[in-house]
Amino acid sequence: MQTILSEEFTSRMYVPRHDMHIHTCYCNHTDEDATFENYINFATEMGMLFLGFAEHVWDQESAALIDLIRQDVETMEMPEGAPTILIGAEVDADPYQPDGRPLAGELTVELDYVVLAAHHGLRLGQPRGESIQVGKLTEAEREYYGDSFLDWYQACIESGNYDIMAHLLRSAVTGGLISFNDRKTFARVAELLRLAAARGMVLELNCGWNFYLMKNDCFESFIELMQDGKANGLKFCISSDAHAMDHFWTTDLESEDQVTTNLSPIGFIEAAGLEETDWLDPEVFLDRRAREAEKPK
Repeated sequence: MQTILSEEFTSRMYVPRHDMHIHTCYCNHTDEDATFENYINFATEMGMLFLGFAEHVWDQESAALIDLIRQDVETMEMPEGAPTILIGAEVDADPYQPDGRPLAGELTVELDYVVLAAHHGLRLGQPRGESIQVGKLTEAEREYYGDSFLDWYQACIESGNYDIMAHLLRSAVTGGLISFNDRKTFARVAELLRLAAARGMVLELNCGWNFYLMKNDCFESFIELMQDGKANGLKFCISSDAHAMDHFWTTDLESEDQVTTNLSPIGFIEAAGLEETDWLDPEVFLDRRAREAEKPK
């Protein structure tokens, strides 16, 4: 099995040695092998430079786990040459509020960065606990809710609460509410990515989401969006979104088991023409942490 850092790939393109979106056993839907030790030891063997653990936060109870995660990482005996560890969170935006605030409310835990998730976006305008039934919408209703979703996502970007955009607009795309192949939607999403770039946000290449885009014939549209974002200063990061070691940094695309769970972003990097200067430098989060620490309490 090849790793994403194998010489075959890095000889012809720049592949950043980071993963900014990893889930561990603190999440209630990971495999048992999704431990700090397993991730860090494997990443060390692969020569990775940064690992970002970004556990789900959708309420105050899950937010409280961040402190436990930081304690575990800080007390772990690191192998020689281990990557720098960052502690972030994958935070769902509140679909019942128009301003892009986190579903969990104000976050008081110490975070190096925040990943924007929109898992619950199809609940926009619905009673609590219910979702938009896309298959039952008229064309006018579909357009209305699609526009509403994109308005809400724009509010998330403008809120300043988030640093990285996870699996871009996934709930609306997988739910059939919008499509990157629709040119009106494409133009609006391109505007959102330009806005995000101007605000210093980063678009992740999420391995499993990348597989969905390719499987559902959205690859070319997504590449075009990436290229437009790149031209307007958008930065990118790589995220395996791993929930198990099998999801973490493999590129053996001949393996059906692997392809259905985790597609390497290599094809997206090549097609979009991403270069070294197009990637997030995770040091920016460490620098921000240092500046925050220096502020008077």
